[in-house]
Amino acid sequence: MVSNVSAGTGGSSRVGGGAGIQGQINSILSQIKDMRKQLTTLQKQLAESTDPDTRKILMKEIMEIQRTIVLLQQQITMIEANEQRKAEAREQAALLHAQEAARNEKKKEAR
Repeated sequence: MVSNVSAGTGGSSRVGGGAGIQGQINSILSQIKDMRKQLTTLQKQLAESTDPDTRKILMKEIMEIQRTIVLLQQQITMIEANEQRKAEAREQAALLHAQEAARNEKKKEAR
């Protein structure tokens, strides 16, 4: 039932992948939304069920969905943290490039 939750991360390596990353996060959020709907349905079924075996199965499914939602939320957090690190690295590279260009300009002026 929860086998369709794995969201691929292959799109994150694209150049200028900001839109791809946001699309990836939106896809995961959509999966979480769908899973929460499933969770609500299963919880209603659990509340209405009196059969112990059925209740046990429903409880297992509920727990699995809850675990999957947590994993998906963690995946979003990791994606965002990776994007933050990439942005910081780009800023650092731009700063170093600007400093190098300024040094080169000073060398040209000194000649």
